[in-house]
Amino acid sequence: MNIAKRKRESGIVLMAVLLIIFALAVLAATISVMAVTDIKMTVHFKRATEALYEADAAVQYVKAAIQKDLRSGSLALAGTKENVNYTAPNGMFFDPVTELVPTADTNAYFFTVTGYSDKARVTIETVFRRGSTFDLGLFGDSQLDTKAYGNVYTYDSRLVSNPQPEDSLGGGQIASNGDFLSHQDTFIDGSIQLGEDTMGNDGEWSEMPEGGSIITGEPAVQTDRIDPDPLGAIGGDLANDFAYYAVTTNNNNSSANPTITNPKKVWIKNAETMTLTSGNYYIHDLILFNGATLNIDSSSGPINIYITGQMEAKEGSMINISGEPPDLNIFSNSDEKVILKNGGDFKGLVYAPYASIQILNSADFYGIAWGGDVEIKNSGDVYIDIALMQTYLSNVVQLLTWKERREE
Repeated sequence: MNIAKRKRESGIVLMAVLLIIFALAVLAATISVMAVTDIKMTVHFKRATEALYEADAAVQYVKAAIQKDLRSGSLALAGTKENVNYTAPNGMFFDPVTELVPTADTNAYFFTVTGYSDKARVTIETVFRRGSTFDLGLFGDSQLDTKAYGNVYTYDSRLVSNPQPEDSLGGGQIASNGDFLSHQDTFIDGSIQLGEDTMGNDGEWSEMPEGGSIITGEPAVQTDRIDPDPLGAIGGDLANDFAYYAVTTNNNNSSANPTITNPKKVWIKNAETMTLTSGNYYIHDLILFNGATLNIDSSSGPINIYITGQMEAKEGSMINISGEPPDLNIFSNSDEKVILKNGGDFKGLVYAPYASIQILNSADFYGIAWGGDVEIKNSGDVYIDIALMQTYLSNVVQLLTWKERREE
């Protein structure tokens, strides 16, 4: 009996051992499968992350390539689809970018770029826009001075033709590399940037009296030095334009009504009118006497006036009053003053980076004023035009949005 009992007990132990071995084998197999799965998931995650990094790096690479092509003139971005061929350089892994497609938004485009690592692929859809040469509606390199009751508003001439203060959109930007002076009851519907002078000294804001100004945005944002001559009136692209249009056969002086026969002195006498049609005009001194009108006919394109001396619009004179700011551009490479006197109206760009621009008492200015210094006298109203700002596009690309799309 004892022998039989021992045999039965031995059989039970053997079965228990076999069951334990089987359970351990199943556990080991499960752990192995889990380990393999974890490794695969880790590898997949790693590859997906690498693909994302490749796609993100590709966005920056394509952005730099777009800027390079804009500077060289091989890329226009003129509102239609652009065919391009941006391929991955050595060490980067992304599919070629072959087109830049315009969006419904003004000046905006999008492209897609797909980065990959092994079988993992990540696509980023990117919307970008060319930046504006003029992010500032008013700029005085050495000084910006707004006298008592001077007002600065912002509007869009594509939406509103003759704005009132209540039409102001806010968010306007004005700046100086030197001093910003605001006086009693100055109103600025926007923000103020203070750059640096040539010695690296920060610009400063002085309020007279203290607390007497209303500024709806940031009152004194410190920034790097602002380029006082981004168009290159001296030694740049604009200087080349001055040289070109100085030649009589290259300018449109003869198309003026009355004809400009002596560009050294263009005088529009009291209550008289001169009309300029689309084209480029080269003038030394431009003087509008009391009540005179410079009429702008931009039906075939904008009017550009290149001034090498002074410009003065006397009391009650009107410049481009029936048009819109993008219709007229006045460029000066001189250090002689640009003066818009009492009660006059002006619509357009005044670009005089080495001169003083003065907008005198009760004058209304619509557009952009960019000067060596800018002064808005008592009760002068300035309406910064967003449409004009977007007319002058830089070769700097701004990324607006991007959206990630992963592919297994």
